[in-house]
Amino acid sequence: MMGKHIQAGAMVLACLVVIAACHPRNTRTTRLTGEIGEVRSLSLPGKLTVTGLSVLLVNHGRSDERIRRYFLKTPEGEEAELLTSGDFRDRFSDQVKSWGRMGLPTVLPAGSSTKGWLFFRSVPAGSRLVFRLLNTYGTAEKLAIPVAGGGVQKP
Repeated sequence: MMGKHIQAGAMVLACLVVIAACHPRNTRTTRLTGEIGEVRSLSLPGKLTVTGLSVLLVNHGRSDERIRRYFLKTPEGEEAELLTSGDFRDRFSDQVKSWGRMGLPTVLPAGSSTKGWLFFRSVPAGSRLVFRLLNTYGTAEKLAIPVAGGGVQKP
């Protein structure tokens, strides 16, 4: 009788090990990769200039990735928010249209890639573009893309 309980317990344990091995456990890194393709400055009325980053994101994983937040982290540790107000988008999307898409989607499907322009008031050398993500399984992830300094182009 005792042998059957041990055998049943071993079978349950083996099933749990198999299930745990199939579930994605990678909580520190993401299967999302990214790069900054171009850095351009955009002159706005009132002698204001903003910096645009052309961002390419590729989802190599088997689950969708939801972008919860993204911001620019300066070398001093400050967080610069994206210029995303509807007013900014409405007023300047025509100027940016020839560059490509303005902004990024909220969800990146598994196996997909996307490209878009993100705008900040300034991008100091040594900054990183940081993405806070959530995958299909509910795991919070982070991606940081370094921004190469120097190569700002004027349109």
